[in-house]
Amino acid sequence: MRERYRQIIASHFAKAKAFESNGKIVDRPLVLGDYPNYQQVKRVLTKDIHWLQRVLETTSQGHFDRTLRGMKSRDWEGTSGPGYVYAIDSTIGDIYLRSSIDPSWIVGRPIVYILVDVWSTAIVGFYVCLTGPSWETAQVSLFNTVTPSKLLGDLWGYDMQPSLFPAPTLPYTLQCDRGEYLSKRAKATGMDLKLNLGYAPPFRPDLKGIVEVMHRILKNTQYNFLPGAMDARRAEYDLRRSNPAEATMTVRHYMQYLHECFFLYNLTADRSHRLDAHMVPAGVFPSPAGLWSWGHAMGIGYRQVRAEAELINLLLPTSDKGRVSRSGVTFCGNDYLSPIVEAEQWSTIARTSGKGLHIPVQYYPGSVSKIWTPNVSGDGLINLQISDLARASEELTLDEMVDAFAYQRLRAAEVEHERVLKSVQAWRRMQAIKASSIAQTRMALDRARGRQPTITEARAMEVALQGATPTAEIRGTRKLLSEVETTHIEMMEALCGEMNEERGNAD
Repeated sequence: MRERYRQIIASHFAKAKAFESNGKIVDRPLVLGDYPNYQQVKRVLTKDIHWLQRVLETTSQGHFDRTLRGMKSRDWEGTSGPGYVYAIDSTIGDIYLRSSIDPSWIVGRPIVYILVDVWSTAIVGFYVCLTGPSWETAQVSLFNTVTPSKLLGDLWGYDMQPSLFPAPTLPYTLQCDRGEYLSKRAKATGMDLKLNLGYAPPFRPDLKGIVEVMHRILKNTQYNFLPGAMDARRAEYDLRRSNPAEATMTVRHYMQYLHECFFLYNLTADRSHRLDAHMVPAGVFPSPAGLWSWGHAMGIGYRQVRAEAELINLLLPTSDKGRVSRSGVTFCGNDYLSPIVEAEQWSTIARTSGKGLHIPVQYYPGSVSKIWTPNVSGDGLINLQISDLARASEELTLDEMVDAFAYQRLRAAEVEHERVLKSVQAWRRMQAIKASSIAQTRMALDRARGRQPTITEARAMEVALQGATPTAEIRGTRKLLSEVETTHIEMMEALCGEMNEERGNAD
């Protein structure tokens, strides 16, 4: 208050000027009685100003609008029924995850997307990934929302039971963040799917509070039950005071866990305050799933059903790195199989033509288990499953597989050094063996006297000396073979007799 008083006096009451004899303009000193004292200013600032104005003076306009302003309406105002408006938002999960490749690796905190139906407050879709928020990941989240539960369960290796009936489809309006809305791909996707895109201004999460609340509820409920999770409400965690070593879940585990969380929420969250005088006699169950089903039963819901192939083409990432070679169809180093590809003999064509060909591929970033490519000889897409002989297993995400490849590249120098080290050691040992054999041969040649046996005779004696039984490997005449065999038998009997005598003497 003292500082405010000084600034008010200096800016509004100490403005008088005066001329000196030398013609300079100087500030005229304050005269007692020409300005208010401290108590007068304090009374004006604290008593004569409305208390709400004083609240505004203590904070910014943005903070006041987000957290302090009065509520003028409800979240669902302007939404006539379920399926009309979906709100999508992403956040950094308050949990550390481990890699599916090597659980000793900690991959950090995930990005979690949630799609909420504004009218019924039901969670219609979600997605867990390791890459930052973008329209590409938002598209995959939308794909998770509208794809059949069976396909989603196959991709994530879990029986994902649906909680909303009828199943969610594309909305009339998708409300997203400004960064995603301004994407050129977002505009193109919206035109292809006949999807209206809306967005909230920057730093105004209160305008899509329904999805923000879902993120906060999720973070608060998982803290006490998931290893490696952090409590977002505790101030010390803002300083990153957490223990990542406690983490146990992979991306796939966390995706499955969130499915059960949202399944439970859709079926059990209390929405009694949303039931009106018409819903109560109709027996509507007061939950997000109950509101969703009742709205569609009454004909006030919105549904936009699209073919699965069209959704895959428009919502999943596309790559031209797919390749058909004599080994089959490969993508990112993994082999993929399909009965259609085998029946049409793509690999045979690539082998006999002498060159492979590149094909466009749609892939799901959350799982390397499936890819899709256009069916050139028919309609729709060809669904290719990952081969058992591929370099990755189906539970890995594309990010984790790329991480493994990057880790391999980082270790390339160490691997090459180890290879050179082993090669030098082996070369030295081979040189030592070579020198020893040269010296031994030279000494034997110096001592040799008289007639030398032929190669055949020397080989037969060497085999007999080593005690080898298979005589078929000895090359020579029948007489020589017979002599060698007889010699070998006599030698074995003599040795056995000596061994028996030594054992008898010992006893």
